Amino acid sequence: MSFAGSVRSCFSKYATFSGRATRSEFWWFYLFFFITVLAADIAGHVVFGPSSVEDTSNDVFAKLLWWVNILPFAAVACRRLHDSGRSGWYLFFLFVFPFVLFYFFGLAWSLSDSTIRALGDSDFLRDASEIFGIIGLTAIVILYFGLGVLVNWSLISPTDPQANKYGPVPTS
Repeated sequence: MSFAGSVRSCFSKYATFSGRATRSEFWWFYLFFFITVLAADIAGHVVFGPSSVEDTSNDVFAKLLWWVNILPFAAVACRRLHDSGRSGWYLFFLFVFPFVLFYFFGLAWSLSDSTIRALGDSDFLRDASEIFGIIGLTAIVILYFGLGVLVNWSLISPTDPQANKYGPVPTS
């Protein structure tokens, strides 16, 4: 599939998460996504001048293009995972799962801190809580890294040569 064909295909299937996508369709659209957002960011800096940490108004073009392109990018990535025989839910877990885990991890940490204070503010309990918190955080990071490796491996792996449960072999 060509660069223009990939972009045309991805925008024609703007929010289609079913079916399969070839490696070339995914990677050409990835390149399009990267180039357009980078060009919009450069244009914003040229038009509005350099930004500071407090003022990011010159990023408006890049942010707009990012929001326009993120849904077709997620859809083609999901279809690409389907092409390698994996569920598109891996993307959901890759992007949403860390926020949920860190939310509950922080909630558990704050509850354990209030529990320690209620039990008499023991140094032993505080040290044990910190150790278990560090172990839990390390486990989350390792699981997330493993999921990221699996998803990226699926995105670069060859097309499944036969029809699978997500559909027939994609053409071009």
